[in-house]
Amino acid sequence: MIELADIATLVFIASGVTYQGVKYWRSDKRVRLKRELPVSLILRQTVVTESITHAVVVVFDRRGCLVRKFPDAEIIRRKKYCKLPCSSAEGRMNFCVLFTSCTLSLSGIHCRADIDRQFASIKDLLIAETGLQDISTGISLELTLTSGNKTTTEEPEATPTFLSMLLPPELTTDAMAKELTIDLTHCSEPWSTGRVHYTEGEPDNWLALRREG
Repeated sequence: MIELADIATLVFIASGVTYQGVKYWRSDKRVRLKRELPVSLILRQTVVTESITHAVVVVFDRRGCLVRKFPDAEIIRRKKYCKLPCSSAEGRMNFCVLFTSCTLSLSGIHCRADIDRQFASIKDLLIAETGLQDISTGISLELTLTSGNKTTTEEPEATPTFLSMLLPPELTTDAMAKELTIDLTHCSEPWSTGRVHYTEGEPDNWLALRREG
């Protein structure tokens, strides 16, 4: 015969299981009922040419994992910017846009690093991102170009310069007459040859006189 204590124990266990089940169901329901919010992605710093006919929007969460993808997003071109409408659930998201003239296969994309690895060989690919943004309502987000037609930071090519062209005529010696050259490729700082200061009492052509002597 079951004692009263055993019955109480069974009731306690059953109530605990029921409570946890209801709690899990409500939590799962809240996740599934997250609102779908409109998002506009705006790129201002570069012109998306007419040759770029495809745009792919890939959304990653704060861990860099794929959340959703829009393989054929609409490109709305304006005079000074372009806009791409899409949508997202609530949360902290990073929107990554791939602009290209050809279609892209996204089957191997599972995280942000997969994009760089899979599409590195495509020459005309432009990649723009928003970085992690909090999505809690309809919002417009600025895109920043992270790969593609960036402004070059390489130093311009500099032609070697003759040493005699950098110094005053008074300091051009026989050794310098050989037209030694100086590579000014990395001379990015402003500079000046300054002035020649003669010792008091010396004639202006003192160097030429000493050479002749």
